[in-house]
Amino acid sequence: MKKLISGFVAAALGFTLVMPVPAQAAPAAYTVYVNGSSISTGQSPVYTQGRVLLPMAAIFQALGASVSYDYKTKKVSAYKGGTSVILTLGSKAATVNGRTVYMDVPARAMGGRTMVPVRFVSESLGATITYDNKTRVVRVTSGSSPTYPDRPTYPDRPTTPDYSGNLQGVNYVTVQISGQSGDASDIRVSFSKERNEYNLDHYRVMIVKASNSFNLNKARSVSSSNYTVVNKNADDPVVKLDSRARDVDGDYIRTNVKYEAYVLSVGRSSNDQVLSNSSSTFTLGDNAVAAATNVQVRNVANYNDGRDMQVSFTRPSNDSQIQNYRIMVVKTKDASRFDAYEADRVSSQNYTTVSKSSNYTLTTTLSSTARDTSGDYIRKDVSYTVFVVSVSNTSSYSNKLSSSSSSITLGQSAGVPVITKVSQVGNYGDGRDIQISFNRSSDESRVSYYRIFAVKYSDAYRFDLTEANRVSSSNYYDVSKNGYSITSTLPSNMRDVNGSLIRRGETYRLFVMSVSNSNSDYNALSGASDSINISNNSTVYNASNVRVSDVG
Repeated sequence: MKKLISGFVAAALGFTLVMPVPAQAAPAAYTVYVNGSSISTGQSPVYTQGRVLLPMAAIFQALGASVSYDYKTKKVSAYKGGTSVILTLGSKAATVNGRTVYMDVPARAMGGRTMVPVRFVSESLGATITYDNKTRVVRVTSGSSPTYPDRPTYPDRPTTPDYSGNLQGVNYVTVQISGQSGDASDIRVSFSKERNEYNLDHYRVMIVKASNSFNLNKARSVSSSNYTVVNKNADDPVVKLDSRARDVDGDYIRTNVKYEAYVLSVGRSSNDQVLSNSSSTFTLGDNAVAAATNVQVRNVANYNDGRDMQVSFTRPSNDSQIQNYRIMVVKTKDASRFDAYEADRVSSQNYTTVSKSSNYTLTTTLSSTARDTSGDYIRKDVSYTVFVVSVSNTSSYSNKLSSSSSSITLGQSAGVPVITKVSQVGNYGDGRDIQISFNRSSDESRVSYYRIFAVKYSDAYRFDLTEANRVSSSNYYDVSKNGYSITSTLPSNMRDVNGSLIRRGETYRLFVMSVSNSNSDYNALSGASDSINISNNSTVYNASNVRVSDVG
């Protein structure tokens, strides 16, 4: 009898009941609105243990976040602007921007959907959620502060922020090491914006040696040359630092030094300033596994999909801390912006995993369903660039992104030549001192001839197919194809791609382009050669072929 009464009360109270009961679906007519628009969630809201659970992916995606699921680890990851949310099915603990938070009830799978409590959505993405039992409506509104009294616990959130004036300060300062340069350009800082930016003028990102104490008074006195200014905008800020950025002491940021990041919120009034808590400690140069090298991509078929693309790379000599490798195919137009931070956010559907092997060089051909990092199927007539991620098998080290391959366009693209050697062969102090050898394209039926470029070492990292196609005709050297691998010595009047004559004392890297016999859009550029610096050749060579004879 008591069970019947309890069941009747539960049905009558609907969402307002707080006693634990078995999970049960909300009425079929229940509707979810996100920012005023009705959405289809695929799984009705669920009421359990006194909490309402909503399908995470549907809500997060409607709020502009990307969501992915790892079936092996049962982890769900979501990203929006500078906010990252990671949770595991069956666990109350979740990670928001690198910090642990706790949900009222565990995340769970229902109807093929990941269900999470409404308050977790409001806390993690800054949305407000209301629900009305009478009208059977859930309303999700972004950009507002949540109003629920029983929020999850955030152990690392400051309970008494360093506050003056109208600003409240930012939370969740997170640092991502997104490059391999060993300077500040490797650092990407993200943080949750001020809840009310009306009174904010700007933010200041400050990098502090972890061994130093830091507070609001010290932050106010930091020189303008020793912090990075971030202007307010609608989203949570994400800023990639400049290579010349300094820490608050004025020292350039360098490898093997422990740092922390702070964010100072500066109001319209100069006295209105609030300092955040520090990020986790980070170090450049010693926190990533080794990178794959010599990444090459070839067109090996004519399916006009991923089966045409063969990728090879050299594994690190020591890969004991590497779990496997991920091949990332990036549209060439986006390759200059692709870094380790972006690579770690790519959905598992949009890369190809390669298992470890004892082979020095790993080679794989992609599948017909392979996608690029944006989720589009690989297809012809699109220029791609390939990267390889070394995936760490330990939390002590982060993943490592390789350098890029040469670009490739499937379909009518000329095959990619491969440079095998570059060396000094003369002592003229001009182009005649440089000799280059390269393997011809695998299919020369689409190649008219080859074009050789000399690029100053400092500019080589940004030289790609687009730049190669723009080089003036006086600043490269054309070589005819001969059906075999080619070795060629540059001419005396050889210029680099910027128009300067080749000369001693300058370091260069060479590139070779297959020039298509149909359309310049289908040209293909090799990877960069080893660097070469023309020097005075002072070697004295031995006489040879010495003979003696009786002549009288």
